[in-house]
Amino acid sequence: MKRNAVRRSLGLLLALFVALGMTTTVFAKEVRDGDVIYFIDPDKVYVGYMNYIGAYSEEDYDVTLTSVTSSNPEVGKIVKENGDYYVKGIAAGKITVTGNYTCNGKTGSLSIPVTVSKVPKLFKSLKVNGKTVNLKKHPFGMNKKVSKATKVKIKAPANSVWKVKSVSATAYKSAKDWKGAKIKVSKATIQKGKKIKFPKKYRNMIVTVKLVNKKTGEKEWYTVQFYRKTPFAK
Repeated sequence: MKRNAVRRSLGLLLALFVALGMTTTVFAKEVRDGDVIYFIDPDKVYVGYMNYIGAYSEEDYDVTLTSVTSSNPEVGKIVKENGDYYVKGIAAGKITVTGNYTCNGKTGSLSIPVTVSKVPKLFKSLKVNGKTVNLKKHPFGMNKKVSKATKVKIKAPANSVWKVKSVSATAYKSAKDWKGAKIKVSKATIQKGKKIKFPKKYRNMIVTVKLVNKKTGEKEWYTVQFYRKTPFAK
């Protein structure tokens, strides 16, 4: 797969993660062999979730993954859907995900070490517009339809293990408005459940909460997308 095609695929994947309420910040774990980049995206694998596996060439040659294997399918198994590969977290543990590929008449093999973790509980509780959100169903984010509201509320006190590092909000006029407009919000806003402006001229607004694990330093993000008609991925 060529690099520009990979970028388009990752853009669609990012939109899907937003719609599923996982995260608005996607990072990839990658290794290379010459100009061939082999990656798993996002880099964190959680039990019950699937992460995309792909490869591309920095020289824009076509790269084809001929097979992908897991060192322990009971921890993370490989799933192939519509010609694409994914690793699905099954149980907490460590595995190695190996991909065999062809590129420009050559064959190769690359491996990525992966840690599969249990899904963290980031908040003690979460309320969006006064209604309690089930964190087991929405551990990384959620979408909320607000057809006419010009103000919204999020109340999200962090779990004892996690600390809210920062909060940001960006509003968008359309799906083509990638830059968006910054909306004023703070840590105190979500800790106390204060109102956040969502002007009528905007179609979607994404509020992102960045958290840090007090014990390990691990970073995680939680997103709430408010939308007028449809989430971005629809």
